[in-house]
Amino acid sequence: SVADSSWLTELLWTFFVPFTVYQVRWMPSVPRRADERVEDFALRVQELLAMELGVVSTRITAADRTEHMKRLRHTARLPFAPGGGPGYRTSAWALLLGGSSPAARPRVPPSLPGGAPEDVRVVAMAQQVKEVLPHVPLEVIRTDLVQTNCVDTTIANLLEGRVPFFPESKEAGDLPAPSTSQAAAASGIQGSVAAPSSKPATKQFAKSPVERHLSLQERKRALYDYARR
Repeated sequence: SVADSSWLTELLWTFFVPFTVYQVRWMPSVPRRADERVEDFALRVQELLAMELGVVSTRITAADRTEHMKRLRHTARLPFAPGGGPGYRTSAWALLLGGSSPAARPRVPPSLPGGAPEDVRVVAMAQQVKEVLPHVPLEVIRTDLVQTNCVDTTIANLLEGRVPFFPESKEAGDLPAPSTSQAAAASGIQGSVAAPSSKPATKQFAKSPVERHLSLQERKRALYDYARR
């Protein structure tokens, strides 16, 4: 059984294996308390079942599993940048969040004197994440990159709150002005959108999760419209 297998695949494997051992256990009935909500009652039953089976209960739902499998497929389909070295992939998160293309960024040699190639590669990937999320401390980015070894996974962890951090205070005047190529690409993407959003574009990271989600959806639609041209 694998994570992305369908119910039909699981059923066929059950039929084709030489034998299947089923172990049935009877548990006493669990009544629902008078002042207990349905969610609390379901969690209590889940804890009892997990204790009986000797496993640890989790809050992972079927929707979480589906989202995880979509993310794995999306990461596996990401192409390598033309002329780029190992680990120098086109970051879909960077494109969706308005970051510059990795092809326009300066390449870092695979080995430099005074540092290991692995450390240099982590520094290069950390710089890519820093360009997309400038408010995240660089040390936090490097620490997560050592564990994930993937730019997209680190960006997803930071956006979804899996990695706690304190945002760096940075004035708007300190932000670098966008380059000519970035401005041309942004104008091309905005011009291809049929119904532009009434909200003005902003370079700062939204504080509210709802605003971040809306901004991400707008950039996704703009990117899809630009790809259909």
